[in-house]
Amino acid sequence: MLGVLKTQKSGRFKSPGYYTIDIGEVPLTKGEKFSVVVEMTTKGYEYPIPLERRIKKFTLKKNCKGKIGESFVSHYGDYWFDLCSLIKNSNVCLKAFAK
Repeated sequence: MLGVLKTQKSGRFKSPGYYTIDIGEVPLTKGEKFSVVVEMTTKGYEYPIPLERRIKKFTLKKNCKGKIGESFVSHYGDYWFDLCSLIKNSNVCLKAFAK
């Protein structure tokens, strides 16, 4: 099912890291499903999407568990893959905060 674009932002970051981007007010109803879609490119690197997954005997966060239907990735935005079907128990490192 395709959604409706409610807002859009663009920009660049000079260095890698975690950032908070204020997208303004987007009206949602309690329980409504929504998506946050991010297009990322990194010059000279094929895989710019940060992700998390549990690595046995390495990961400290024991509850790092991705689920089917949570994170999707695409090379060019035309066909989307569920990240868990490609990498078991993984999630894209992206959060959306709402009031």
